[in-house]
Amino acid sequence: MQKIHFIDLTKKKSFASILLFILALILILIGFIKPFEFYISKTYSNYGWAIGFLYLAAYHSRIYWHKNCIQWNKKGINIRVKSIFSKSVQFYNIKAYQVTNNNLTISRIFGKDIIIDLNGISTDDTRKLESIIDQYHTKK
Repeated sequence: MQKIHFIDLTKKKSFASILLFILALILILIGFIKPFEFYISKTYSNYGWAIGFLYLAAYHSRIYWHKNCIQWNKKGINIRVKSIFSKSVQFYNIKAYQVTNNNLTISRIFGKDIIIDLNGISTDDTRKLESIIDQYHTKK
């Protein structure tokens, strides 16, 4: 049975992640502002700029680190199961959903229905996915 990696984006950010974002922003700004080249070497300025962007790219690519990954916040959910691309659904756009024969079918108010194959996914993770959709879908 394969596991699904769940990333809850509604949680408050930790102090360390906020500090790393500020550090990345400072490194990017140092790369863009040329007066700093008088105080530090141009090489370090370019490396700092690149490191800042690499950190931000790595942080936002977390959904692609795992084969099966779910990201959600209070507005919507990104579901990536057995695929390279994720499927994004806004909670207010969900008319109904159901899990039958290891397939999650999400009926949307606007647009086509989304069918996600959950064959080979653990039942605990399937239940957790259902509870996340149910929790945020019913909130109005």
